[in-house]
Amino acid sequence: MATPPSDDNTTIGGLIRLSGLQRSQLPPADSTPASLVPLLTSLLREAVPFIDSVAPKKSSGSGSGAGASAAGSSSPWKILTTKRHADSAAGIDLLERTVVKVKGKGSEKEKEKWICRRSVHEESSEAGRRTASWAEFRESFKERHPETEDAFTPEVVGARRAVEWDCGVVVVKLTALPDDNNDETYGHFSLAVVEMRHHIGKPLKDRTFPVLQMTCAVMEKKPPAISTPDDEHHLESQWEWHEKPEILIVSVTVSDFGTAPEALLSKDAPGNDTVIGAYASIERIRKLPPQSDNGGGGDIEWIMATASDAGGVLPKWVQAMAVPGQIAKDVYLFLSWIAKEREKQK
Repeated sequence: MATPPSDDNTTIGGLIRLSGLQRSQLPPADSTPASLVPLLTSLLREAVPFIDSVAPKKSSGSGSGAGASAAGSSSPWKILTTKRHADSAAGIDLLERTVVKVKGKGSEKEKEKWICRRSVHEESSEAGRRTASWAEFRESFKERHPETEDAFTPEVVGARRAVEWDCGVVVVKLTALPDDNNDETYGHFSLAVVEMRHHIGKPLKDRTFPVLQMTCAVMEKKPPAISTPDDEHHLESQWEWHEKPEILIVSVTVSDFGTAPEALLSKDAPGNDTVIGAYASIERIRKLPPQSDNGGGGDIEWIMATASDAGGVLPKWVQAMAVPGQIAKDVYLFLSWIAKEREKQK
């Protein structure tokens, strides 16, 4: 099982890094939901405070713009710019952060440059609004993340779930550490090894990124529906778990998955003309709290932070220059795609 992350808040820990995982660190195929809890907890322990440092829940409002994205002068994130596009009513804030070395069992992991985007969208599926509803965000990224990216990203030429684990109905409660405010419960987990193949264009070979991908939602307990006056007060043990409007998607490189029998897009075999890249990301999508007591819902905040290495002969400085624009482009592409999908359903 993966080593639990460091409590040092200047690092992201040793798990969600470009070095990622080896096949030997993946759960056995016959793992029970309960046996997956330590891995799910380790991923959450690293991912939740890291992504919250972009726009802390305790202080982030519904406004977009660089001032709303960063946590102030003490934030580890550096503001780069804000981009706008005709397909999105919201601006996209771009930030960067250098993750410091963290000591592993055998060696030190190198510094990594993480790039992040944050955008805040009106919650609506109305035509012409250049945004999306919560249901559309949730279905696209919680339930169908690989399929959605394959559908709206022109450069993606293949996506598949190579291995999947049944997480059952397990829930994981995070108890807040001294340096964060994350004291929440997560559930509705999915866990899979996902292969994504990107076409770079000649003379470069395609890049395939095999990752262990976890999705989940923030949960809360509510009493069951009251059917009679005698049921007005239920025991807490009778309360049921319900999703809150907040989802998390975590992707971790599986560097040697090409040798796995389940591999296809990243298979290490003659004729599979691809370069295996490294990719790690943390994505949080949530409805912001309403800004007044009028009963209306909040806007949707979409944050994604990533580090990547396409490998091969492509210089890292060229990759670094391209990443901010690429991740901002994903917002425009998704909103344009979801609008077309809406029209198809009429």
